[in-house]
This record gives sequence, structure tokens and C-alpha cells, in this order.
Amino acid sequence: MCCQQLYTTARELCLIERLDSDGIDEVDHAAAIFNTLDTKPPLEVFDSLKVYETFLHDVRRDCGASLELLCAASLGRETMIGLKLKDRKSLLAYIKAAQRSLDVPVLETLISKCNISALDSTYGRCLLDL
Repeated sequence: MCCQQLYTTARELCLIERLDSDGIDEVDHAAAIFNTLDTKPPLEVFDSLKVYETFLHDVRRDCGASLELLCAASLGRETMIGLKLKDRKSLLAYIKAAQRSLDVPVLETLISKCNISALDSTYGRCLLDL
């Protein structure tokens, strides 16, 4: 389901060249997480956000910022947090394998328009750490 959603969102972006309001909200939320890493949310919230943050970092490390944006906009935090570790690993493997078909040119433009430089981070976590 997640793989199909990523592919569908990539194709829609080719056509309309913009995110819908849900996608913009998810990208804004992802950027906010990385802007507020120094604050301490409640432990259970932190654990969930750590899963989300780590997945996005893994995508950026392996596939680039444009596919990180696609994941945030297409799947959202609730979907990514709800995935089991093996499913997150499988999803990352799919994203790597399908990178050429998912990485549509408009994503680079959207990175600038959405001001998501805050997604850039140097944390060294990976899925295997969770």
C-alpha cells in the first residue's frame, strides 16, 4: 500500500506540480520536528517521532532530499510511525529500487518552495537502531 501511494503521489506531482493541503501539512510537520529537536516532548511522543525522523533520515541518506519530501508528503507521519520495523525496511528497499521512477523533477522545486532545508540533518541513526 505504501509503495503504491508513493508512486501515485509522484505521478500526481508530475501532473499538477504542487502538493495538496495534506501533503503541505505533512511536510511542515516534518520540518517542525527537525527544528525542535532540542526540546523534550513526552517520552512516548519522542519514541514515535524518533521512528519517523529516523526513517526520513534514512531516505535522505540513501535517496536524497527529494524522496524524503515525497515520503513526508505522501505517507505522512502516522503511516510511517505505524509501520513495523520490517515494513519500514521493505519500504526503504522499495524506495531505493524505484528511485528513478519516484524522483520526479518537480520535487526539487518543491523543496525550495516549501522551505524544507530544516529537514537536512547530520544524525547518524538508521533503521537498524530502532
